[in-house]
Amino acid sequence: MISEFMMRIVLSFVLGVTAFPALAEDPKFSGRVQVRSVVDQHDDETHGHLLVPRARFAASAKDAFGRGVGYKFQIDFGKGKAGLKDFYVDVPLFDRKGVRLWLGQGKKPFGRQQLTSSGRLALVDRAFTDKLSGAGRDVGLYLHNRFSKSPRFEWAFGLFNGTGANTVPDHAEPQLVARVGYNHGKIKGYSEGDLKGGALRFGLGASVMHIPGSESDLKAEVDFVAKAHGFAATGGFFFDDGDNENTQSYHMEVSKVFGHWLPALRYADGISGTEKSEFRVGLTRLMKAHKYKYQASYGLIDGEEQQVLGQLQLAF
Repeated sequence: MISEFMMRIVLSFVLGVTAFPALAEDPKFSGRVQVRSVVDQHDDETHGHLLVPRARFAASAKDAFGRGVGYKFQIDFGKGKAGLKDFYVDVPLFDRKGVRLWLGQGKKPFGRQQLTSSGRLALVDRAFTDKLSGAGRDVGLYLHNRFSKSPRFEWAFGLFNGTGANTVPDHAEPQLVARVGYNHGKIKGYSEGDLKGGALRFGLGASVMHIPGSESDLKAEVDFVAKAHGFAATGGFFFDDGDNENTQSYHMEVSKVFGHWLPALRYADGISGTEKSEFRVGLTRLMKAHKYKYQASYGLIDGEEQQVLGQLQLAF
């Protein structure tokens, strides 16, 4: 029996995709489905299963009302449940200076790994450092200069609830989130792998999250991406001083395009506060860039657990 919550989500989705396009000159519908196989081996025991980690549909536009107002509404039916992922508007404030105001629910401007779509990864999924970072979706607002398009200087500054997506906090304790970066060359800084090729391009970024007045809730990271002639490298270093525990971790990843094939290698490790480590190697068959692809990877976690992942992605 369908729960009341799921019915509300589905109803909101139907209203969104029918009402929002009427506001835009050029509405866009998009979706992504990932079907994944997982095989884990640990302590001489092997377990395997299939799942659909993501099944998303979105309605968006860049020019609602004919005034450059953007919006996005995205719902996810993955993992056997419905949930709201994104619902926000993006309003131009000072056109000549490129300043915009984003407000609603969506990803906080923190960390290149998290800001890179799960559909544009060189390996099946993100490194474990992503969950340790405390990044992800939340409700809030921020000023920015279209940083996701990788302009020469990118920036975003805002406030969020700090309680995560689809939540209603019982008291106000806003979280400050900020990101700045520098990009050299026409680089897609939030897409893994050098699918376009060309001369050296790179991007450097840094992000911070902090609850004003708190002495032990600082999260920070620095990251980079570099691409040249089919080669790509990306990585990040994370620092978390939450609950008076100093946690540091990092990940590094390299890949190289060979025609329609994209092999990739990643290593992630906890420097302090966590003993977790991850070594992963994978191969992607690109059938229509990142939109239509098959990925397989082998991972060695904590030097003991072995994991084999396979994933087919269809996106439009």
